[in-house]
Amino acid sequence: MITSHDNTLITLRQQLEAWCDTLLAQGRADRTRETYRSYLLPFIDWCEQRTVRYPAQVTLVLLESWQRYLRAYRKADGQPYGNNGQRERLIALRLWFRWLLQRHHILYNPAEQMVLPKEEKRLPAQILSERETTQVLESLDD
Repeated sequence: MITSHDNTLITLRQQLEAWCDTLLAQGRADRTRETYRSYLLPFIDWCEQRTVRYPAQVTLVLLESWQRYLRAYRKADGQPYGNNGQRERLIALRLWFRWLLQRHHILYNPAEQMVLPKEEKRLPAQILSERETTQVLESLDD
């Protein structure tokens, strides 16, 4: 039987579900919770393949290895995650580990020490047509 004092015996998978329940209680949208879950379940699977089952076993070295894995990962279409896709997954991990620390499930948060990929800046989606570009350039001559 697991008591509230046996926090170190609760697996990563169980802790993720507890965090998602907390997000629900805080009024977070279902989509937000499902997005976090979809970002974090692959991390848990990856950890379990390395016999890491409990939050206290997660170290900065392990998280940096996960970050390298994300950088090399290819989606179903063969494309890698962009910097923003990697950042979103790592930020979700950081938020989850912050919650684990606040609930005293871990003694320190190794995710706070991660260096996140630089955020990608995107150009505006609206592009002028050739005719509109010509009009703008001609208006400069006036």
